[in-house]
Amino acid sequence: MKNIFSIIFSWCLFFSLAFIMFESIYKISKDPYVPLKEARVPQQTKEFLENIFGKFGFNVKFVDHIDDKNWSNNHDYGLDSISGLIKTEDKNFVVYYDTSSSSEKERAGFILRFANENIQPLTDLFGKYFYPADVKGRKLPIYLANSEESFNRVYTKLSGVSSETQWMAGVCITTISSLGDILTNGIIIKDFGPSGEKEQCRLHLKHEMAHYTHLNNVNWLSTHPMAWESEGFAMYFENDKDYFQRQNLKVSGVLKNINLAEDVKNYLDSYWVGYSVMLCLSEKYSQDEAKAYIRSNYQLPASKNFEKNIRLTIRAFESKWKQYVVTKFN
Repeated sequence: MKNIFSIIFSWCLFFSLAFIMFESIYKISKDPYVPLKEARVPQQTKEFLENIFGKFGFNVKFVDHIDDKNWSNNHDYGLDSISGLIKTEDKNFVVYYDTSSSSEKERAGFILRFANENIQPLTDLFGKYFYPADVKGRKLPIYLANSEESFNRVYTKLSGVSSETQWMAGVCITTISSLGDILTNGIIIKDFGPSGEKEQCRLHLKHEMAHYTHLNNVNWLSTHPMAWESEGFAMYFENDKDYFQRQNLKVSGVLKNINLAEDVKNYLDSYWVGYSVMLCLSEKYSQDEAKAYIRSNYQLPASKNFEKNIRLTIRAFESKWKQYVVTKFN
């Protein structure tokens, strides 16, 4: 009799432990907030995102989890009557624009057409463009701001923070979760003043769509780009041939303080540093080498990227790049 009770007790204990283990595993698989999930994004990546947020033309914020409903464009800012925005859209994009100006409708149509024209060149450079089917059905939202107040309002709504935006001609606001999911809240383009000229709008849209494509390609669970790389890739795709002449840059005095193995101290330097690095790769090596560098950036930090694709240490390339900059732009 004692043996029977022992056997029954053993089986009860076994099933109790099995149930507890099953319940724990089930909770981990269902709960996106458990530490095991969050640990998948390296701490240094989180710190990088915190440091650059609000400082660059691409704003990336880190969250624990992205709700499924947020992927739908049905929750975009601009759909409520209070926003004063209306939209035009196709299968790939939603363009939101202000109802107060009759010219905005025409400009929105231009932006929609040009956004679609950018897709193939982006694919050629970055290797992959992200259609709605690649991002849980989300169309890329593009906002046209016809005043500084409008730009600030949309920026605050999309980013969740208030910031100085006078220096921005455009911005791509992105959210990354602890699982590495990437949701683009939207691109904002200034459609007023010098930035609102048609050609400038076209260049700014190219720049921000390059950020969208690049940031979606990056494997955030294993690496993160430096700001000069991301801005450099966007500038390279934008291909603004008059950029250096228009900026009237005198870079020789600051070159000694630039270290490509680290990010730039002054965020405005990330544009010309990154752009000139890409031009150096393209002109001193080849366009294929520049393209290979971009695509390796999705998995590799800069130091390993140069060794793999250029077959130079980052210090050796930096020396050649500085000579290139002094010769070309001073």
